[in-house]
Amino acid sequence: MNKFKLKNCVLEMTTNCCYSCRYCGSQAGKARKGELSTEEWLDIAEQLASLGCRKTALIGGEVFLHPGWDILAERLRRYSIRVSIITNGYLINSPIVDRIKDCGIDSVAVSLDGPEEIQDKYKNRKDQDVVKSGITFYANNFKYQSIHISEAIAAGERDMFDFNS
Repeated sequence: MNKFKLKNCVLEMTTNCCYSCRYCGSQAGKARKGELSTEEWLDIAEQLASLGCRKTALIGGEVFLHPGWDILAERLRRYSIRVSIITNGYLINSPIVDRIKDCGIDSVAVSLDGPEEIQDKYKNRKDQDVVKSGITFYANNFKYQSIHISEAIAAGERDMFDFNS
């Protein structure tokens, strides 16, 4: 019998992403060859449960671009493993929010790079309004759960942030 107890685990489901951020540690953008199928992720969920895992974070690239993110989340919850999601927020919309609710996701964190000019510079596209709209939609339609906003501060850009607002 295995005595090791895994408490937390981060699962990078895909490197497929709507962005190609200059600082991305995963070098996300396009899905890599040989990424795990939903069935393979479900097998991993079973293994995590057998190791005693209690909490996971689903990430990507952009986790919502993996076709089985919600199926995996439901399976993890069935094993009593708490599930959080870290997203860039671009794909948050009504169907995604409905699936987040249905799957019993514990928390959602949206990664922003800062003010719009910084976000545009590091995400390589101008669409912070889409992300803000998704965050607002989520907050207005998922009232019993908070949404976390994290900022990635790029070197040399620290002066751009107003931490008092």
